[in-house]
Amino acid sequence: MSKSEDKILDHNYDGIQEYDNPMPSWWSTMFVISIIWAIAYFTYYHIAGMGDTQYDEYASELQDTGNQASA
Repeated sequence: MSKSEDKILDHNYDGIQEYDNPMPSWWSTMFVISIIWAIAYFTYYHIAGMGDTQYDEYASELQDTGNQASA
């Protein structure tokens, strides 16, 4: 396996030089997956209105608690 030569970028700031390294593929993949998840979540809960929001769940819990206390 041949070792590639490290490339240093031309700019420096306060005497700090930076290597031109690519992002790890697992990090880029997780970033793309998180964006896809966010779009699916937003569509499911906010656009389609299929899932209960936190306010709906809270109201449901209050009703359940009220019914249990009176029984």
